[in-house]
Amino acid sequence: MFRRAARSYILAPFSVVVLLGVPLLAATALHADVSVADRVIDITQRVGAITMSSTADQLKKFYGRPNVVPSGDGLSAVLFPGTPDEVRVEFKTPGKSVSRVLIGGVGGAWATANGLHVGTSMEDLEKINGGPFDITGVNWTEPARVVSWKGGNLPAQLYVDLGPQGEMDEATKRSLRSRQTFYDSQSRVFRDFFVRRIVIEW
Repeated sequence: MFRRAARSYILAPFSVVVLLGVPLLAATALHADVSVADRVIDITQRVGAITMSSTADQLKKFYGRPNVVPSGDGLSAVLFPGTPDEVRVEFKTPGKSVSRVLIGGVGGAWATANGLHVGTSMEDLEKINGGPFDITGVNWTEPARVVSWKGGNLPAQLYVDLGPQGEMDEATKRSLRSRQTFYDSQSRVFRDFFVRRIVIEW
């Protein structure tokens, strides 16, 4: 349903990072000069040490096996499970080539340089983007999702799922039950929404 934008990437050189006396591999498919504690989201390049070329094995070596739990089919892995910094990584083929990174932990440290994080308000999201954006999905089972930044500052690789605190009230649900495909972010119905999940597609 959502279009993926193609981008070229420069792979980092091979290096070895030592943390607490334990050598950790930062191979070509992981971002160089990034510590295990790094929680920076660079939407077009990396999420922490994760890049579009990262493999599950490399993530295990870098972050530690207990912190990377792969799915049975190898098409995804969860980093830092059960913590505010939990991240889901999805692969194009089992354990190889990252296709999506999903961040949804409340109170986590993941953030972009301009302050986008889980919990960002609609007002602040518009400021970061430099203008309004289009939202869809609210009248189906999927959450409200930003699907177009309308030429703003944020790149096409980024999707953001939105929602209110707690359950959506009936009045809000009724206002969104229409055949309208897109909603403008400046609609009053979204005034109390905030970022519930950050989705990056490579």
